[in-house]
Amino acid sequence: MSCSSANNLILLSASFAIAISEKLTVDEVATLSDFFNAVSDNLAIIATQRDICRDKLT
Repeated sequence: MSCSSANNLILLSASFAIAISEKLTVDEVATLSDFFNAVSDNLAIIATQRDICRDKLT
């Protein structure tokens, strides 16, 4: 992933957050935020584990 695409990802994620939150209540936005935080944490664990396994193989 190039550095310029990182900027695009920031814009995309902000636009996505705004779009999906427009018709939600505060509680629904908070719940969705918690859900995506959990997904993010799990993705970080998976990435770390894959990195560790890759290092052991090389």
